[in-house]
This record gives sequence, structure tokens and C-alpha cells, in this order.
Amino acid sequence: MMKNEITKLVRDSFQEIRAETIGIARELWSLAEIGMLEKQSSSLLTDWCEKNGFVVEKSAGGLPTAFTARYGKGKPSIGILAEYDALPGLANSALPRRDFVERGPGHGCGHNWIGAGTTGAAIVATRVLSKLDIDGEIILFGCPGEELLWGKVAMLREGVFDNTDVLLATHGSNKTAAKVRPNQSLVSGEFVYSGEAGHSSRGGSQNALDSVELAVQSLERLRAHQFPDCSVEHTVRTGGLMPNISPDEARLWVYVRHVDYERAKEVYHYVARICQGAASLNNTQCREQFLTATHSYLPNETIGKLLFRQLKTVGPPKWTDENIEWFQDLVSACAPGEEFELHRGIDYIDDAYDMSSQDDGEASWHIPLGRVSWALPSAVPFHHWARTASAGSDAEIPSALVASEALALAAVELLSEPEIVKTARAELDQRRGAKPGPPLVGAFQTFTGDPDSFWNNTWAEALTIEEAAEKNSAQ
Repeated sequence: MMKNEITKLVRDSFQEIRAETIGIARELWSLAEIGMLEKQSSSLLTDWCEKNGFVVEKSAGGLPTAFTARYGKGKPSIGILAEYDALPGLANSALPRRDFVERGPGHGCGHNWIGAGTTGAAIVATRVLSKLDIDGEIILFGCPGEELLWGKVAMLREGVFDNTDVLLATHGSNKTAAKVRPNQSLVSGEFVYSGEAGHSSRGGSQNALDSVELAVQSLERLRAHQFPDCSVEHTVRTGGLMPNISPDEARLWVYVRHVDYERAKEVYHYVARICQGAASLNNTQCREQFLTATHSYLPNETIGKLLFRQLKTVGPPKWTDENIEWFQDLVSACAPGEEFELHRGIDYIDDAYDMSSQDDGEASWHIPLGRVSWALPSAVPFHHWARTASAGSDAEIPSALVASEALALAAVELLSEPEIVKTARAELDQRRGAKPGPPLVGAFQTFTGDPDSFWNNTWAEALTIEEAAEKNSAQ
């Protein structure tokens, strides 16, 4: 079959499942399940895959809401990454204004479109593969807990991605583009302070919250001189119930970001020493609960240029006047006074770096990985109620489906032209040099056995980053 005939077959197949993909995205948006609790969301996608002839393995790698869905046999093996977790506290209706009943979870990063769009792309690729007389396998990886920067790191360590030749991914952004640039590496951990409860007027109390506040103040005071090149972010997860009760427990969750993975780890070690020092100064105990570490993206131009070609084949999003008006109303509500900007073209981005972090960055150092993004108005912030509203609206459909169709086209081209896979692998080997060490994973028992305890702040799984490195190296 000629290349243009294959392209037409992919595009026609995509139109056949377009409406179903939109329906799945809307259902995922309504479910809005947070990280490692995505039971219904995961089942929705696996059911869709099974109906389309995939062989599904649930609880992949021991992660209850992870899965693999496979179709075909032989090489190359092309993986597509599905995500479907929501964010706590970002519930909103699909209206262009702040509108919610309660502060429940919401798809404030648009992962409902990642889950639906990648699954739709995988289904299209298998329909075309079944009509071509070639070897090859499509694998849809159901990846939970992306917002925790945990799921894919754990799946990688557990061997879920073994023998995969290329990975394809997508995410919302301010441009519809093939992205071939790094983002930021990230190291994450929680520090749990234990003290003694009592009336706050009592002198010499062992107030756990005092230790958290001392740690935060120390981090802010030392930032300018010790780690001005890093982003160190935190949230106080628990800190007491009343001002006149000295809390006997307080929890501090810390992120450290830097483009360079080793620098992020170095600063995290420094942060851990500060947190332990705050405990000793305040006569409390500090338990480190290391969570995860992920590299920044390792760019791959071979896959990036392939995705760019396919984006150009699909063409830029075709928003209606009603879509544009809805986006304009949303920007007026979430960013009053800001100019309305919406990228209307197709781009190839290979300069600078993204400020965010994603856990497939870790996978990109082991398997060639390419990613496409779809455009939203630049004034719509991610991890925000407005992003939840957009993810549930009709206005986002045109750009999200452009990314999905481009993934389907890219997957089929990789299957039909395996030399591209070999070139991508050679580029990976050349860019990274030595293979990185094993992924660093914490909280494995918690997230696989009792993820509710993480979200209700009762989890206890002591692990330092040093212990994580020793444990993972021994596996």
C-alpha cells in the first residue's frame, strides 16, 4: 500500500471514532479521579480497548490503576502513553466562569483529553495495522498518578515499558506543536514532623507546626545564596486543628526542580538536611518520606520531526466562532485585563525548556520519546479552575483531536517504516551517553496498597532518597 493511501486510511479511521473519543473524554472529565485512585477512569479505557481487540493487562507493574493494552505482534513495538488522573480541589463546571458545588477534584490539567485522545489514537493505529501485511505491535500504556510525578517512574522500574521501541505522548499547552526540548527534572518528598500535643500556652512545647515553619523560613532565607538556580516549592499538608492546641504532627511536602537532574537531587539533599535540622532545633522528630524523582525530557529530533510532519498533515485546529467566543469569555473570567491570544498554527519547538515537570521525562532516558501539544489560550493557567472548565468544554475539542490524530499517523508510520525507529534509538544513545541509573521510587507500598492514606495524610512509609537509591539499585 502506498504511503498516501496509508495516510488516508488512518485519517478515515480517525473520523470513524471521533465522536466516541469525544464521549470518552467527557466521561473521564465527569469522573475526575485523583492520582492512584483512578479506578473507574482506568476501567473506562480498558473496556474501550477490549471492545477493539486489544489484549489488556490490568494492574500493570503492581499498580492497581495502571494497565497495558496490546495489539499485534513482532517489531517494532510502539507505545502510546495514556493519562487520566485529575487534581484535588479544582472542580468546576464546563462554563467559562468560576462555578462549582464543592471543592472536589477536577481535570485542571486536561488529562481527560490525554486519556481519550491517546486511546483513540491507539485504536486507529490497530485498525490500520490489521489491514497492512506487516509486523509490529501497538501498546497503550495506562499511566496513573502523573500529577504525583510517580506513575511512569514506578512503571519503568517495574519493567512495564521493557522491550518498547518508541513512546508517544501528548499534553495541552499554549501551542499546537511538536515539542523537542527539555523541561525540568523534579525530586519530591514529604517530611513528617512528630511532636507532642498540648495547650499552646504551655512553655517549651514540642509543636510540630513550629518545626515546619522553621524549615520553610530556613529554605526561603537560604534560597538566594544556596540554590538560586532551582525552584523549591512546598505545601503544608497538615498543621493542626486549633490555635490553642500544639499539633503533634505536621507534614511538609517539597518539590525541587531544575533542568539538570543531578542538580535537582543535590538541592533536595540540602533541603532534607534543613528539614532535619529544624526538627532537632525544636525538639521534635522528622521522618522523610521520599516520593519520586524524574529526569527532564531527553529530546529526540527523529521522533519530533515525524510528529511535526503529521501535525502538518492534519492541519491546525479549526475552531468555530462559538469556540472562540467561549475561550474569550473564559479568559475574561480567569485573567481580567489580559490580552486574548490563541495560537492558530502548527509549530516545532526545540529552543529553551519548559518550566513544568512530567514523569515521562524519566522514560525518555531509556526509550526514544516524542510528544505533541495542543493549543489553549495563553492566559488560561494550568492547575486552575479555568483549565478544568476548558477541559470539559466543546471549545477544546478541535485542538485536542488534532494532537490525537497526529499521534495515530505517527504510530502507523513508525510501524510501516521501522528504519525511523532505529534512527531514533541511535539518537537516544548519542544524546544521553551512559545509561542512567535505576529510577528512584518511594511510597510504593502506599500507592499500590492504600492510596487513600496518602490523600488523607495518614500514610507512613519512611524512606530517604539515599535509601531509595540503594533499594532500587539492588532490584
